[in-house]
Amino acid sequence: LSKETEAKTVVTGGFCVGSVREIKRGEVIVTGPEVGSLVATGDSLAVEARGGVIVLRAVYPMMASVRCSVSRGSLKDLSPGMKAFRMAQRDVKK
Repeated sequence: LSKETEAKTVVTGGFCVGSVREIKRGEVIVTGPEVGSLVATGDSLAVEARGGVIVLRAVYPMMASVRCSVSRGSLKDLSPGMKAFRMAQRDVKK
């Protein structure tokens, strides 16, 4: 995705499902009050960071959290508290 498309995706592609709670061993834990019902396995989440948009892939959704892997971007640019947005599937390139 181009930088312009990435920015539009974060703003218009979806709604905030939660925030980054923890980053460990190559995994990112995103928590939110209803994240388990909003995110399914394989869904893409976007996190806006200083280096652009980091795309996460939902690996294991639970009731109040979802375990994710980074599909594009760097873990180094993530920090706890950053908001995660559900990306529209049409905006995700595999």
